[in-house]
Amino acid sequence: MVLPEATLFPGATYPLKATKASHVKLVKDALEGDRFFVLANEGSARNIPCPISGLGMIRAAIKVGDSYHLILQGLTRVYLEKRVSAYPYDTYLISPLVESSGNRKVVQTLADQLKEKVAHVVKNMDVKTFGIVAKVSPSPQFKEKLANPLEDFLSYLKSVDQPGVLADLVASTLIIPGKDRQTLLNACAVSDRLRTAIKIFRRTYGLAD
Repeated sequence: MVLPEATLFPGATYPLKATKASHVKLVKDALEGDRFFVLANEGSARNIPCPISGLGMIRAAIKVGDSYHLILQGLTRVYLEKRVSAYPYDTYLISPLVESSGNRKVVQTLADQLKEKVAHVVKNMDVKTFGIVAKVSPSPQFKEKLANPLEDFLSYLKSVDQPGVLADLVASTLIIPGKDRQTLLNACAVSDRLRTAIKIFRRTYGLAD
């Protein structure tokens, strides 16, 4: 399935509404089969996918009228080798992309730098950024939780010990959808992905080098 600004990272979830006839057919066939399909970002031309995309599994799906509401979970990066059919929807031969780790010390240093920058941003974010408005008088415990809705995310981030997973998590959660996410999806070398994530994160949130 090709959609504008659609980037599915391994381990991430992606809420999706399928309304186009070909997309509905694709989802229906996937549900009746292995529940897998590729979600691809639209490339330079309309309906032409970026070569590196995300293979996902449908975790939940609800049919509403002639459309589907579903949650897709990313499994791995794939390369779209060539299109083999165009009806009732585009079908491609794909190959999984192998993640290369590189120098362990360099990668760990980069991962630590990314965690530090994310922690700085999260701790200084204005809760209003997320449009959270309390409609009732919250308890003191809830007020503490409400003070920063990303604190739980930050705690989880600290526990992530796989640098490639860390970069993907930051990309799918804190990087604005668009070219930057696709750039990070394209990066199979973990060291390159971390360096790029740090650079994009700095630019996105106005951080000093």
